[in-house]
Amino acid sequence: MDAARGIRDNLIYLGCDMMGKNRILTLGLTAFFIAAMAGCARRPPALPQTSARDSLRVAQDESFDPFSLREDDLMKLPDSRLKSSAGQDEKTGSRSSAGGALREAAGFRVQLIATESETLARQIEQNALLDFQESVYLTFDPPNYKVRVGDCIARADANVLLGKAVNSGFDNAWVVQCRVKVADR
Repeated sequence: MDAARGIRDNLIYLGCDMMGKNRILTLGLTAFFIAAMAGCARRPPALPQTSARDSLRVAQDESFDPFSLREDDLMKLPDSRLKSSAGQDEKTGSRSSAGGALREAAGFRVQLIATESETLARQIEQNALLDFQESVYLTFDPPNYKVRVGDCIARADANVLLGKAVNSGFDNAWVVQCRVKVADR
């Protein structure tokens, strides 16, 4: 029994020793192959010479800043597509002010809906005209029609108007920052 165990231990020892030699041989061949391939690599192609056509290139003007655009500069439907509601200004869809000139300023409105359906937007606009004393605006910002209410300078005023909108059944209304029309003083 001890003799069989000794033979087995010797075979395991020799197998491990052979494994070590195989590993060294494999590692050596791999290193040789990598070194041989590195010496055979192609050189990168030379850069092309500039031609007369390249000298005709014009520098591109990158001075345009999209953040300099006002919201009113964005694409809207032509006036003929936005029919005015009773007592409303044809261009903006807002109620006419009773007196004084209007100027634009940074402010807030309450957006009642943004939808791709013009019919739904017009229905919401009609409901808003009945529910609110504030100006109601219907605008088209592709692909959405937006119905907004109010011309608030302060965010606190817009939040009060938002509460009125939620109480009137416009549960998904939210405050948006935009250009508003205010009376000149």
